[in-house]
Amino acid sequence: MYKLKKVFLFCIMCLFCVAVMPKEVEAARYEIEDKVLNLRLYKDGYPESFSCNNSAEERGEEVGEYIKAEVDKEGIVDVEICEDKRSFDMMPLKVGTTNLTLTMKYGSVEKVHTMKVVVRKYVNPVKNFKVGSVQYKNKFKVYRTYYAKVPKKSKQVTVKVDPKKGYKVISIYYYYNKGNRSVMKKLKNGQRFKLRKASGGQISVELKNKKTGEVECLTVFYNK
Repeated sequence: MYKLKKVFLFCIMCLFCVAVMPKEVEAARYEIEDKVLNLRLYKDGYPESFSCNNSAEERGEEVGEYIKAEVDKEGIVDVEICEDKRSFDMMPLKVGTTNLTLTMKYGSVEKVHTMKVVVRKYVNPVKNFKVGSVQYKNKFKVYRTYYAKVPKKSKQVTVKVDPKKGYKVISIYYYYNKGNRSVMKKLKNGQRFKLRKASGGQISVELKNKKTGEVECLTVFYNK
């Protein structure tokens, strides 16, 4: 599998968000205790690379290394352990379900973890996604991330998201840089807020599928 550049996206949910644009890959994280990992397959050929990290070190626990990653059904996802053995990449290939078995080594002790991997086609979950006077709904037709131009000046705008039938908005967050720190602001749907003239800002909206319970995260990055 060809190498991909990893750029981590800070998300509210432990699994999401997102994936590959022409020159970049964003990666989602998971916890080793998770039992189901949901991936998306994009119709215009955008792959989704999950860089799944062993985060034991952050919790002050013993750090393990991945030594083997296997799936019981070939052709649904491509799995590759990274050189550092602390993470691995998964690339969805087609719609389907497979079971992933991870073998990890903690010193001289080996442990086996299993999880279900479900790959579904991506569906745009919004009929309206407006920030100020700018409409973004069509930007999410084939992919759930969009890179927008940095505002020419800071201004007060309103964010309004209307989900398609079968979905509901569960959270909206605005992230921006202030000095040398990152700020996270939770927004209500329809709320007015200050959109800042700063590269690196983003608006992330999480929507839940009422039938399956799965969460889709749509993100506008202001970095052009």
